[in-house]
Amino acid sequence: MNQNWEEKFKLWAAPPGKTEEERCTNAEKAIRNAINASDKLNHRNIRIFTQGSYRNNTNVRADSDVDVGILCFDTFYYALPEGYTRENFNISPATYPYEQFKNEVGAALISYFGSGAVSRGNKAFDVHETSYHVEADVAAFFEHRRYSTNGKYLSGVELRPDNGGRVINWPEQHYQNGVEKNKATNRAYKSLVRIIKYLCNEMSDQNIQQAKDVCGFLIECLVWNVPDSNFSHSDWTGDVRACLAHLFNNTKEEKTCIDWGEVSELKNLNIKYFVYLLLGISGVAWFCIGLFSGVDLTKFIDFIKLLPKVAMVDLFLIGIFVKWVWKWKILHDWLVPFPNLEGTWQGAIHSSWVNPEINDKVAPIPCILSIKQSFTKISCVMRTHEMISYSFGEEFRIEGDNQIRQLCYSYTSRPLPSVNDRSPIHDGTIVLSIIGRPVKKLSGHYWTARKTTGEIELTYRCKEILDEMPEDMAQHPMKNKANN
Repeated sequence: MNQNWEEKFKLWAAPPGKTEEERCTNAEKAIRNAINASDKLNHRNIRIFTQGSYRNNTNVRADSDVDVGILCFDTFYYALPEGYTRENFNISPATYPYEQFKNEVGAALISYFGSGAVSRGNKAFDVHETSYHVEADVAAFFEHRRYSTNGKYLSGVELRPDNGGRVINWPEQHYQNGVEKNKATNRAYKSLVRIIKYLCNEMSDQNIQQAKDVCGFLIECLVWNVPDSNFSHSDWTGDVRACLAHLFNNTKEEKTCIDWGEVSELKNLNIKYFVYLLLGISGVAWFCIGLFSGVDLTKFIDFIKLLPKVAMVDLFLIGIFVKWVWKWKILHDWLVPFPNLEGTWQGAIHSSWVNPEINDKVAPIPCILSIKQSFTKISCVMRTHEMISYSFGEEFRIEGDNQIRQLCYSYTSRPLPSVNDRSPIHDGTIVLSIIGRPVKKLSGHYWTARKTTGEIELTYRCKEILDEMPEDMAQHPMKNKANN
């Protein structure tokens, strides 16, 4: 059955109705009341704000939950220029830990809404929907400051998930840039985001798996990277066609989308290789299906009709590629730009830390690095006999023209309680050069927030991901000192 796409796009372009907006507003007010009623929080320097699609006015009826941030300024996280320490900016040690703040936010929500209405997630609390208000995701934030060498800083927000790592966002920059984009496109930008969200939801309702995996935030960021000139057609059909064509054509090659960013312009999207593969396969599938079925792809309605068939081809081929094919060595360097490092690596840490007992550097520290890798994600866990560190912000840096092949990530190190007096919990960053084809060695350096640096040398041990130090590895040199 043919559809009048222009009429459907007009309907989708509008924000949710007044009743839905009121239920969103009610959720925000109720959460504000819950925090203000808490004796442990009402004296804190706290700002309660909405974020996400509701605040940015890009929400659609099917996705009308509210993202609410509880931002506390009594403690802040920070990122410093290379070579600087917190003393350069007069930053004092924190006295109010994030774990305590998040627990107090959870207690306030349960006290106000009831234990059955609140669920704690890894990153946020879920306040369940009622007839009075929509569902709300409530996240506890500390301020995040990105310092410049002149002492000025950009202010964002940061949370620490229960399972480790960190999440940094820039909601104010995101909001302001979205407003400017909407003005520059004669208020078409946010409407087009809603249209594509609705289109994605309709594909999801037809059990197209790829549409189920696409989040609204990604859609908003992709549309934000479309030039303003593509929003100037006389109808919504023209704008939608121009937007999708720009995204398709400019994600075929990494060089045309490598500088694309989030709406905040402060982070880059880590999807370039996946989008390239997805759209390349989709284009071939669309052409082949259209060719053999006799469909005129120049007609928009006929073009859209092929969506379910193309999605099934995508789902099948991408599923195979993501699960197995990307690991094939024959594809590396030209199609898959990064190597497969999964497994356990062993070696030693050469630290600059000086043992105060002997006023000399500590001997090399035996370690293992366990790497778990898929096509879209990599995680690293490093272990010694005294500590374990978990990675976040992982990224491959592959620059063929400059002969650079590196694995870079930040981490949180959690030493054993018995050595906290000389090795407290701390964050750091590692840059490892990837050596050999196939890779046989990882070599690089690290630096930490406690002003230590060092070098790391690792060789491949086995394909199994070990979760403890092997018995054949030497003990930590400080243990040998203690035994003496």
